[in-house]
Amino acid sequence: MMDQIRALAQNLGIDHLGIVRAEDYDAQAPAGHRIRDWLPSAQSAAVIGIRLLDAVLQKLPEQRKEYTALFHTVNYRLNDSLLTLAKFFEARGHKAFPIFYKEVSGWNLERRNSLFLKLAKPFVALPALKRVVDPQLWGEVSYKHLAVAAGLGELGVNDLLLAPGAGPRVRWAALLTDAELPAAGPTRPLNLCRPEECAFACVRACPVSAIPEQKGGIHKARCLQYYLELGIPGVDGLRCGLCVARCPAWKW
Repeated sequence: MMDQIRALAQNLGIDHLGIVRAEDYDAQAPAGHRIRDWLPSAQSAAVIGIRLLDAVLQKLPEQRKEYTALFHTVNYRLNDSLLTLAKFFEARGHKAFPIFYKEVSGWNLERRNSLFLKLAKPFVALPALKRVVDPQLWGEVSYKHLAVAAGLGELGVNDLLLAPGAGPRVRWAALLTDAELPAAGPTRPLNLCRPEECAFACVRACPVSAIPEQKGGIHKARCLQYYLELGIPGVDGLRCGLCVARCPAWKW
């Protein structure tokens, strides 16, 4: 079956494909964000990624409209690919549960009150609200942690998934299925995040200092605060993208 899945992924324009065993992943994931929280019969998760275009990223921050259009276009392509893959599994008698990317242009399916967030923008990064806001920004199942578990990359200082030959310039999505698929997993350290060589390029690029030099997560509420300055999520919000564009890991 994997040969068929790889061929289908290639035809769909998917650049990265990896498999994770549900049992292994769920043993490490927090409650509510495990594979079997969403598909109790799941045996595997397929992680897919599509690379962003270098020329568009190089125009940031001046061309944020073009970057935002690219961002949403790739997310639409990922969602469409998930549906096609899900139909593939269902046609073979398996259950399939796509973890669609939901914050796309014109949508607001993350149950976030966009108007409230916009009004609360000056306060969302305050410590008291940060503890409330940060968990609300977690996905159902983390694409980037699934990708790490599948051996597709590693987390950088910017808390983004860095993939060999692409760095953070990849958008990810995932499909859960009860089909038992062969999982590879990480085989060796990739050493893609090299802050001693780039002098913490992502940290320096962040306009709101949301990225600390120590790995362990970004200041999500502060990042959201800046995002809200660029528009209303799901309505007219522009994407920032500077931590993606400035990270040099795509060259390694």
